[in-house]
Amino acid sequence: EFFTDLYNTGTAQDFTHLELRRAPDVTYSITSDYGHEIGPGDANFRVAYNWRSDYEGTLDNHSGTGIEAFGVLDASLSYQWGNWSTAIYGNNLTDERKLILRQDNDLLQGGQFGAINMPRTYALQVRNAFVYMRGEFDLPYRRLQAAIEEAYEAGYFGAAIPGSDFICDI
Repeated sequence: EFFTDLYNTGTAQDFTHLELRRAPDVTYSITSDYGHEIGPGDANFRVAYNWRSDYEGTLDNHSGTGIEAFGVLDASLSYQWGNWSTAIYGNNLTDERKLILRQDNDLLQGGQFGAINMPRTYALQVRNAFVYMRGEFDLPYRRLQAAIEEAYEAGYFGAAIPGSDFICDI
């Protein structure tokens, strides 16, 4: 049972009949991830499909605020060789554009606002970092090496850069 003062009237009412908002009955994901050694590196191919059924967008199940069922297909192909990595990926490949959040707003005098999922996107990512310094520059080389080691210790280089999923090795 669900009794609450949903409309701030001072009296709790029975809202047991309401569907939970943002809680689809069915959600599923199917992912295929295949990796294979090719030449001196490793190739990886990934495909993922995520789907969720209809769900209510507002707490009081206000008419017209339901979210329709939708699915999203993503894929990526990557290759890693030593410190080099490259990837090409696409998100929402079927370009399924759906409202994923709908909310009533009293400040808009009964209006609503919402959010739409991201459109189809493609990207290419290439990652490597290196420094070239001629051999006769011994003192600058030692200073640079010390600065790089200090940056690794502080977490600015490496696999766990604070606040991001970015990896940078020199």
